[in-house]
Amino acid sequence: MAVSKFFEDHESWTQKQTWWFNLPFKNIETNPDGNYYLLGESKKTKEEFIVLEVPNKFLLDNIGKFDTIDKTTVVLHLAAHEDNWLVDERVKKWC
Repeated sequence: MAVSKFFEDHESWTQKQTWWFNLPFKNIETNPDGNYYLLGESKKTKEEFIVLEVPNKFLLDNIGKFDTIDKTTVVLHLAAHEDNWLVDERVKKWC
């Protein structure tokens, strides 16, 4: 499971509302048939969350399409605005 606060546009690298998740590879690889749960803080209140259930198989099958940190962590910058809802938006490659 990974949790992200709700980033307002002035707080985000993309200059848009977003959630930022770091997913360690080891958590994905150790349970390839399981799911990774992403909890994004709601824009409305800090007590509510958007819950996403992402199959680890999807992450593993598409690992080359994601930004990573030192090839140990998948980095997701998911759009939290209506124009591009839940699309991985990045402004630069990490490494």
